[in-house]
Amino acid sequence: MSSAEKRLEILYEGYFYDVTEFVKRHPGGNVILFYTEKGEDATQAIQQFHNRFINKINLMLKSFHRRPASDSEVSDDPGRLKRHRGLTDDFAKLFVDITKEGLFEPSYGSILWRMWECCFFWAMAVLLINSSSFPLQLLGCGCFAMGSGRGGWLMHEGGHHSLTGNHRVDRFLESVFIGIFLGLSGGWWSRGHNKHHAMPQRLHYDVDLNTMPFLAYNAKVVKNPDQGKSFLIQNQTWLFLSMDCFFGYWAWRIYICPRNAIKRGDYLDLVMMAIHWYAAYSMIPNWWTFCLSYWLGANYMFGNFALSHTHLPVTEEQTHWVEYGLTHTANVKSTPFVDWWMGMLNFQIEHHLFPTLPQFRAHLVQDRVKALAAKYDLPYHDIPYKDAWIITLKNFSDVAKQFRENSAGKEYLLDQESQRCYLVGSRGPCGELMTFYRNPSRRFSKYGFCDCDQGNVDNDAPCKDSPIRRRVYIHADRRCYTVFSQAHCKSGQWLVLDESESRGVCVPNPCLSRGKSRDTDDQFWFYDPLRRQCYKSFSQGYCPQGQQLELVHDSQYPECRTPKCSSSLAYGIRSVVSCQSGSRFSYLTRSCSKSLYTNFLGFGRIG
Repeated sequence: MSSAEKRLEILYEGYFYDVTEFVKRHPGGNVILFYTEKGEDATQAIQQFHNRFINKINLMLKSFHRRPASDSEVSDDPGRLKRHRGLTDDFAKLFVDITKEGLFEPSYGSILWRMWECCFFWAMAVLLINSSSFPLQLLGCGCFAMGSGRGGWLMHEGGHHSLTGNHRVDRFLESVFIGIFLGLSGGWWSRGHNKHHAMPQRLHYDVDLNTMPFLAYNAKVVKNPDQGKSFLIQNQTWLFLSMDCFFGYWAWRIYICPRNAIKRGDYLDLVMMAIHWYAAYSMIPNWWTFCLSYWLGANYMFGNFALSHTHLPVTEEQTHWVEYGLTHTANVKSTPFVDWWMGMLNFQIEHHLFPTLPQFRAHLVQDRVKALAAKYDLPYHDIPYKDAWIITLKNFSDVAKQFRENSAGKEYLLDQESQRCYLVGSRGPCGELMTFYRNPSRRFSKYGFCDCDQGNVDNDAPCKDSPIRRRVYIHADRRCYTVFSQAHCKSGQWLVLDESESRGVCVPNPCLSRGKSRDTDDQFWFYDPLRRQCYKSFSQGYCPQGQQLELVHDSQYPECRTPKCSSSLAYGIRSVVSCQSGSRFSYLTRSCSKSLYTNFLGFGRIG
């Protein structure tokens, strides 16, 4: 591979910028690598992540080599490209409007109030936990948990630069509050949280999906089907609050965060975490209050975080910044209590679209975000707090149930590339018009493989003798196409098999004037090289009376056969089988029947 092919580029405002030498120095971590992949557009991510210092970013980008991006490099789907550009323009207009309204300006009064709130709860915890009254000690544990949680909401804003708007100050406040009140590393949290914000609920990208072997928010996060049948996954509905949040939090505090901070030289984080341990040791007199305080704090923080994403679908597809925020994120319906209890992070959709927007102002843009979602037919999830908990816990139960049911009669295999398990016979990790199969030559292998779906016609089906069109795998597109369709070919061409019928080739389409066929159409135009004429499948064509052109197994071209099948009802295609006057061919009975009237699809009321 040449050095030119190894260059890393990101797409920003219509230009590709060479960031090969910059990726290792990117302050936000390796999240930048997500946007060096083909088809990704970093424009919204750069503008929203770096809103507070976007002028500095634009100045820095001027020092990078750039080249204009062509439409074909941005997307190979013109309709999708047009939609995304419209979405980008409307989102940019909304962003400019709320910026002009001053909604991104800091509120120092709000910051001081929230700082006081954290300190107040911990001060109350010291007084109550050390009292001789058992009920007051319990209340003190709750105060400790609340102080930790409120510190978590505050540090979250610091990590997003939505407190003072000054990068250094906010980064310092993040380290102070996450370090002292939670015992975690601000640098570690930011690097991981940036990946979550960049592509929420996207497999292999969103670090919040990496919860195995303790939790599985979705069956697709499980690499090995045996893990899905484990005790932890099968009982995750009740283990989530009773154990998972607590032990996950402790794993972060005593191992992951200190190790990461030492490795990266985040000395401020190390100091703040040390202060946390000293404060906790000084405040909490015994082990049971110590454990209860941290158990309550973990459930308060991570339980509320789980309400906004875990029950929503995951994806492996590239999509737009706005679509990530609307499709894979949910709000918890606003009430005065919920707003305070969740630190205004119940407005998760607005937060994901505008991460540098101060959280207490998110409600001011809610109606405009709803209008944007409606314009592009995108969902807007706004769920009452109680219902959000019910949906979240039910999702845990449904995932566990799915693995129990799949263990009986269904087979999952690993995909060798992604090391994740998929249902055999489904599309799985495969491209368009492909199926995930078991390798018949390696019966006991734990790996499946992707191949073009050639129909696998059921022997008992009425159309068992008429297979689908031949499909060809195109490596460059990592998907299959059907012959006699434009496929990946240039305009005016279509895909056919070569003379050996083992490889697809693009040739001029002599039937172009007759109309195009979709990949999934069972009725299609083809060119007969012997007769030098175009014909349509499921038509009489050159066949004698009473026969029609149908495909046979392993053939590229239809042949004359006595009708046994009819084309798909989905496209409203009429049968051309000859019936006596006053009758027509019925797709239901596969025979000619007398009818009183007919509709477009060819169904008739049998007389």
